[in-house]
Amino acid sequence: MLERTISDGKPVVSVTREWCGDGSAPTGETLFTPQQIDRLMSGEALQLVATDPGLTDSDRRQLEDAGIGGFLAIPWMESGQAVSVLYLQVSRGGQVPPVSVALVERVLETAMVWINRERHRERERVMAAEIDHRARNMLAVIQSITRMTKGTDVADVKAKLIDRFTALSRVHSLLGRKRWTNLAFRDLLEDELAPLGSEISERVTLDGPRLLLSPQQAQPFAMILHELMTNALKYGSIAQRDGRLSVSWSVDADQNMTLDWVESGAPAKAVPDLGNTRGGFGSVLLANLVKGQFGGEVTCTLDENGISYRFSLPVDRQVRPSGPPAEPETQRPKPQKAVLSVMVVEDNALISLDLADLLASEGHHVFGQFGTVEAALEALRRGTPDIVLLDAELGDESSAPVAEALNAKSVPFVVVSGHGGSFAADDPRVAAPRIEKPIGNSELLSVVKQTVE
Repeated sequence: MLERTISDGKPVVSVTREWCGDGSAPTGETLFTPQQIDRLMSGEALQLVATDPGLTDSDRRQLEDAGIGGFLAIPWMESGQAVSVLYLQVSRGGQVPPVSVALVERVLETAMVWINRERHRERERVMAAEIDHRARNMLAVIQSITRMTKGTDVADVKAKLIDRFTALSRVHSLLGRKRWTNLAFRDLLEDELAPLGSEISERVTLDGPRLLLSPQQAQPFAMILHELMTNALKYGSIAQRDGRLSVSWSVDADQNMTLDWVESGAPAKAVPDLGNTRGGFGSVLLANLVKGQFGGEVTCTLDENGISYRFSLPVDRQVRPSGPPAEPETQRPKPQKAVLSVMVVEDNALISLDLADLLASEGHHVFGQFGTVEAALEALRRGTPDIVLLDAELGDESSAPVAEALNAKSVPFVVVSGHGGSFAADDPRVAAPRIEKPIGNSELLSVVKQTVE
């Protein structure tokens, strides 16, 4: 079976990967001439047999050059377009059986009905797995936000959770409209400003180049912007009639971003403690997420005119450091009793932050948080944790290379997964304990304890 593909802007028919056997690669080479391809694309069947006395010299040379005695090619049309071609051939000198084109067309119709049914089933399977994966990750993010949210009383916590879940819902709606492709940073800002009304948005200026964020980056960026805006409306200059907000950003040649959030026109009522990594959700986001997950820096300045923040962080996910520097193995203290050095390898910044926070609250040492295979492997070259929490998928990458490195160093690890199903028998993660997102506190701590015993 040949499939219609595009090469140099023109339709061709070739063997695609779907129709290759094990160990065979797809090929774009077919014996059809451009004129024959045009005829196939228009829905015309082709039949050449070397023993046909009426065969033209060019057709006879075509068969001789291909080393075959004849072929039959019948296109399959969908919506007026040829999408596949059933191709039959006989070897040179072989007996060409009497073949009815009408009979082969009926066979092709039956085959394509079966093929399309199987393709539909496969699409449904992939879609169901993707929906399950995203739902698990979303529940894990909601769980992380809930665990890290603090308040003065139940009503305060409830209000904060509703506010943060709404912000999370907005960024997911925005990603959905973009079909989960890269998202412009300005779109995140405008989406955060949209519910505030003209009275406030007219006092906000945005200035910066087009900057695209991956879906993995967009979520934590959106939460950071939401916390900044929430604080500005509660305590900052923008909450007062004469207050203004300026948000500007730039990106250098190395993909390092500088973001300036400047409130002016009236003094701020409060300033967050950026050094408090165990404080409220907003402080944790600024202190841990920006510095730990993005490998960046944030500074805050407060004067009589207002409050300003400057963020400096890399935006290239593939090259940025995804966690704090790992401690050299010679300097890392040996674990005593139940105190462990735990490495977190997770591409979702909020989930990673929550796991690290939970482990630290139990007295464990956080070796580091890492969001890419490259960053995790580099950390393992510089040090060795006691145990690793390893996400099954890191963005578009499999975490299998990290598992191989851990097995080589005899470091136990727990696979944390938002995907259902199981690993292949030769996968380096197949024998590791596995827990599914979202993860309960007691389940996580119990699995960690059992894994190192």
